[in-house]
Amino acid sequence: MIKCSHNPLVVKFFDLYLLKILKSDFHKIRYDQSFEFDPNKSILFIGNHFSWWDGFFTYYLKIKLFKKDFNVMMLEEELKKRILFSYAGVYSIKKKSESVKETLDYTCELLSNPKNLVLMFPQGKIESININTLKFEKGLTYILENAKNFQLVYSSVLIDYFSRRKPVADIYLKQIPLDKNYSIEELEDLYNQHYTASKNNQISKSY
Repeated sequence: MIKCSHNPLVVKFFDLYLLKILKSDFHKIRYDQSFEFDPNKSILFIGNHFSWWDGFFTYYLKIKLFKKDFNVMMLEEELKKRILFSYAGVYSIKKKSESVKETLDYTCELLSNPKNLVLMFPQGKIESININTLKFEKGLTYILENAKNFQLVYSSVLIDYFSRRKPVADIYLKQIPLDKNYSIEELEDLYNQHYTASKNNQISKSY
């Protein structure tokens, strides 16, 4: 697998680049600025995966809200084409290979450092934003069972245009208590409850 690092120059470049293109392509990005989390623990961040932008939304939150080092796994064949990303927190996973466990163990290692935020998309693929429920692939339960001193945050990103040329992205956040051992079905159910509540909230929003 390809491990990641955080080269200060590369990270600074991505900070500036991401903020620039998000400002250029979106009218506004909204999130709960009072969202409570423990700054002394790392974050395992679970998001819905519906677009090319998804990792960038979380990167935006790491700059504006969490102030942690951003980490995300990417398919190994894709990361090899964009090896510069590995210097800004991107590491690889090769599905259906013996190295999957190595990647999961590496994720647990990243979460042992309170400076880190680790983004995962348990769907394992891009799906329409209009689906009603998400299905998680296996792997998340292994991380929850083996990682230490972290917090679990669910994120739902929803987009609307209405009368504007550029869309508004709303990011809904929910912290999941780690007071029990969850099955993958329970983790799915908790996420889908959050996703449904986010959609209901979105309908009532004004722009």
